[in-house]
Amino acid sequence: MAKMQKRQSNYQKSTVLAIASFVVVALALVALVIYNGTRHSAASFLAQYSNADHGSTIEEFALQTRGEAYEFTALFNLEGVKLLEYSFNNPEMSGLPPEVSHYLYNVYKKNDLVIVHNHPGIDHTFSDVDMLLTHSDSPFAMQLVFGDSHAYILRPGDKGWPTYGDTQNYLANIYLRFASGDGEVANQIKTDALSSNLYTTDEFARSYAANFDLRYNIVDLNNFNFADWVP
Repeated sequence: MAKMQKRQSNYQKSTVLAIASFVVVALALVALVIYNGTRHSAASFLAQYSNADHGSTIEEFALQTRGEAYEFTALFNLEGVKLLEYSFNNPEMSGLPPEVSHYLYNVYKKNDLVIVHNHPGIDHTFSDVDMLLTHSDSPFAMQLVFGDSHAYILRPGDKGWPTYGDTQNYLANIYLRFASGDGEVANQIKTDALSSNLYTTDEFARSYAANFDLRYNIVDLNNFNFADWVP
């Protein structure tokens, strides 16, 4: 009788372990299906808003937008797959449709996307507006800007992205110092040929990155390889 009870006990334990293992595997499969479904639905949602096409990879986008008259913005995942490309057909402004911005910040709520855009006709780093795109509540893991000759790369450091409010305050302080004639920021902000529009310099981007412990790099556009910079 004791041997029989022991065999029954072992059998019950084996059965429980088998059921538990099955449940774990089943839950993992369900999670994988949900994850892939979310990714596919995000890709489908974003793709419907594309109104331009400069290649399927980030490298192709960088080179094919080089001679364009307008700015173009594109979204990629961390595997380098393009999800969306959009343009307002404006030489000085780029961005995303309001519906896409709402989706990314209120529905998607991950930070595994790469946002890229070109600066046509110039070799120019991130603008102050570009800095506001990547913050602690944004869906972006990194931001790239492509000029005529170089790729400009901005990634979070160990502390992550700064908050939107911190970036706003930083920029407001820089421009206030510039307006007051502070020589320490004179090389960070310049005026155009007509002395009417302000634009940021490489020194501005470097100082911004250093202030928030971000990773900022510049690479020759012909040698740019996205795989070298994936977070």
